Amino acid sequence: MRSVLISLAVSATLFVPMAARSATLVDPYCANVPRASWVSATEIRQDLQQRGLAVKEIRIGDQKCYTVRAVNERGQRKDLVVDPQTGTIMR
Repeated sequence: MRSVLISLAVSATLFVPMAARSATLVDPYCANVPRASWVSATEIRQDLQQRGLAVKEIRIGDQKCYTVRAVNERGQRKDLVVDPQTGTIMR
């Protein structure tokens, strides 16, 4: 019984900071800005292509950002989050 309680305490000590950190990563991506001030998806595509990425899909994600699926020159898949107002890669 004592070893079970110790295991639970250790698990909680490790899990809580990870959960808190992952929650903060989701929130700050993109501000809720009017669509009129967004960079177009075409411009995002062109910018990423100039950086050597083959864009497969661009969508509007949950955080009011563009979500982009692309492949780099090595054939590795890249899932990106792009700020719609500045075109900056956020993640």
